[in-house]
Amino acid sequence: MLKTLKVLLAGAALALASVSASAAVWTQTIDQRPDVYIGPSFTWTHDLTTAGYNAGSDSISSFKLSLKMYDDGDGICFFIFCSPDLSFEKAFADLPGSAADGLWEVDNSWYTTEGTLGMVATGLLSSTGKLEITLKSFLGDFYLDKSTLTATGKVPEPGALSLLGLGLAGLAFVRRRQQKQ
Repeated sequence: MLKTLKVLLAGAALALASVSASAAVWTQTIDQRPDVYIGPSFTWTHDLTTAGYNAGSDSISSFKLSLKMYDDGDGICFFIFCSPDLSFEKAFADLPGSAADGLWEVDNSWYTTEGTLGMVATGLLSSTGKLEITLKSFLGDFYLDKSTLTATGKVPEPGALSLLGLGLAGLAFVRRRQQKQ
């Protein structure tokens, strides 16, 4: 009877522990020092394995890439017409797979693009822990200050974990009962 109580308590403990399951989050910020001048383009790689991501066992369901860019303040020139007052530089962030690419007007702010499950970029990020980004000047020139990549991992549902725990506890109970007979 005492063994049965122990098995039931262990199953209940597993069920309660599974309720507090939360998604894993990995973040890496790259602070370009000195800030990188983006005339034609610049390519760099975020590596989430430095933030604890294990490409062999962890899995990513979504990510968010944030870029801090600012205008160089030198205006815009069209053919022979130049104006220091005009400032509408455009940045294009090229990620693997076209769905998460972004085109932004650069005005000293944070710019964010997101990827979700099933996209090429998310699949590559999930398999290696690395994401290569190419930032291109679509119009004008500007500086890249910082880049932050945040990825969220897949976590089993708490109900599934509690069912697994209770099932294992039940198997242990049945096996002990059979050994007694």
